[in-house]
Amino acid sequence: CIFAGIKPIVIMVTTRWRLGLMHLELPHSGVYPWSDQALWFYAPTYLWNLLASYGAVTMSLAMDTLLFAFTYNVCAVFKIAQHRMRHLQPQSDAPQLELQELEQVLQLHQTGLSLGTQLGRSLRPLVFMQFFVTALQLCFLGFQLADLFPSPVCIYFIFFVGSLLIALFIY
Repeated sequence: CIFAGIKPIVIMVTTRWRLGLMHLELPHSGVYPWSDQALWFYAPTYLWNLLASYGAVTMSLAMDTLLFAFTYNVCAVFKIAQHRMRHLQPQSDAPQLELQELEQVLQLHQTGLSLGTQLGRSLRPLVFMQFFVTALQLCFLGFQLADLFPSPVCIYFIFFVGSLLIALFIY
C-alpha cells in the first residue's frame, strides 16, 4: 500500500527532473471518464487508488490472519496434549487416577484432531479461492512485468510479484 502511494510520486519527480515535463501519475493505471491530468480530478482519483490498494491489502491480510489464527489454535491444542503426555506422573499406588489423566490427554488429542478436520473442511474453499486469485494475479503481473521490464515502474511490480509468490507458497 505504501509502495502504491509512493510509486507515482517517484515517477512524477524523476520525469520532471529528467525531461522537465509534469505528468500526473496514479498508483494503478486505468481508464476514467474524466481527465486524470487535471489536479481537481487527480486528487480524488489518487485517493480512490490508495483506498483500493488498502482494501486489497487489508482483506488479504484479514484472510491470512484468520487462517493462521485457527491453525495456531489447533497446533496449540496438540502442544498442550503433548506437554500433558510428557508430564504424566506414573502413580503406582493409584493406577486408576493415572488412567483418568491419560484418558483426558487422549480426549484432548481427539479434540485437536476433530478441530483440525473441521477446520480443513470449512476453510478449504476459501484457501482454494485465495490460491486461485493469487495465481491469477501472478499471471497478469508477469505479463505486465514483461512489458514494462526496462522502466523504473518495474521495481514496484517486482516487489509485488515477490509478495504474491510468498503468498502462493504459503497456500
